[in-house]
Amino acid sequence: MVAKEGSYTGGIDPLADLLDASVSVSSRGASLTIDTVEVRGSAYTRLTGLPLPGFDGQAWYRIDSARVTKPGALGLSATKDPTGVQALIAASHDVRRDGRTYSGTVDMTRIVAWGPVNVGQVMQLGEAARAVPFEASVDEQERLVSVTVRIPDNPVTATYSDFGTAVNAVEPKDAQPLPDHLYGMLGL
Repeated sequence: MVAKEGSYTGGIDPLADLLDASVSVSSRGASLTIDTVEVRGSAYTRLTGLPLPGFDGQAWYRIDSARVTKPGALGLSATKDPTGVQALIAASHDVRRDGRTYSGTVDMTRIVAWGPVNVGQVMQLGEAARAVPFEASVDEQERLVSVTVRIPDNPVTATYSDFGTAVNAVEPKDAQPLPDHLYGMLGL
């Protein structure tokens, strides 16, 4: 998934409950990479580029799932809904199909989180946020392979591939508990 604010890449195996993903965001000249691993309900994160003392980008942190109030944050719900696309589909209107291509509009005011998209900035579009054009395509087996949402000044494209490929998500050794103040900062 690629947007102006950054990108979300990774592998997901919903049957084995495995996630190995990375979110990279840039803002005002600063870059942050958030790596996330989830193995059968246990989640871990590593932060690289965080401008705070004591964060070197090498340490892994264990996320307390009982403290997570927004499961879409960091892609933690991705094992069940890659990139939050189910919410995007539920907010779609005026959908038309032409072969393997779909088009229509999506009401972004109904989306809480979607990949690296800054939903707060989308809400600043006012009424225009209620009818943002999108295109999506499926493969010959009707699997979603791409979706582009044409947010003004920030089109977002998500692509899906390598269906059935094994995901190598390994729990990091020596992970520390995620510091309290980072739960809010990471939108958890």
